[in-house]
Amino acid sequence: MIYCYKNKVKNYDVELKDSNKNFKEYDVKFKSLIKTKDEENNTVYVYYYEPNLKKFPTILMVHGLKVSTKKIRLHRWLAKQLAKKGMGVGLVTMPYHVKRTPKKEFSGARFIELNAKDTLKFFEQAVIDIRCFLDFIEKRGKSNKNIIFGSSLGGIIAVLAMGVEKRFDKGIFMLTGGNYEKMLWGGLLKYTLKEDCMTKEQCHNFHRGYKDYIKKIRNVEDLSKIKAKKECYIYDPLTMANLLKGRDILMINARFDFMIPKSSVLEFWNAIGKPKIIWLFASHTTSIFYPFKILREINKFVKS
Repeated sequence: MIYCYKNKVKNYDVELKDSNKNFKEYDVKFKSLIKTKDEENNTVYVYYYEPNLKKFPTILMVHGLKVSTKKIRLHRWLAKQLAKKGMGVGLVTMPYHVKRTPKKEFSGARFIELNAKDTLKFFEQAVIDIRCFLDFIEKRGKSNKNIIFGSSLGGIIAVLAMGVEKRFDKGIFMLTGGNYEKMLWGGLLKYTLKEDCMTKEQCHNFHRGYKDYIKKIRNVEDLSKIKAKKECYIYDPLTMANLLKGRDILMINARFDFMIPKSSVLEFWNAIGKPKIIWLFASHTTSIFYPFKILREINKFVKS
């Protein structure tokens, strides 16, 4: 079944990198259960921050598109601040990003070039990698609450992961919307992610019947049983609406987001039951200027 796995990761390589009065910092790596032809991509790297407490909530954090070794420092800063406040944080690297980037490519470049079929494989690998790290967290036996948090492309992955994984108690989706057609053609994404080089009209034709499709998705098994007209149906956040209704979710979005159009955000928000949503006075890229507000809101939501 899509986004699911039978085998378990046999070995997690855990290396202590730093320790202070508040938390310990580990580098965790393991072999992805999804094998690709690119060897660099087949190892999952996680920056894991564990509070010096007996029990604590744990956040699995997923970064955005094209985040490099340099750019991931902001995510690591946020993870450390949350760890200081008594939360465990595992920052999971996405496929084809950071240390998983093939030689002679820049971080995230592969995703931009993928067709719809390979994009689905990308999302499936990302979701299964996250679920495997959640297995690691559960084995340690210290987490009393599991939270998934993703931003931008990482937000889409977070939605998919929470939709298929009942072990997540809470979800935080930042700079994320739903309805792939709207996301692709309603904002600036149309200049970079033209799925299979389609025209707007071709994309619209493929999405006829999509609303009927998502009404039929009632459980994880339906994602494999019910035929999708196009692969993007299966990785559209809106497809997970029925699997997220009634669950504890926080959305953080930007008022002037030219990448993820507001109509896409509101459609997704309505579909999952109108959870709390916070609007930053920012664009998609300038939302990084609100790190302390984002930190406060995450802290308040996780501990509520």
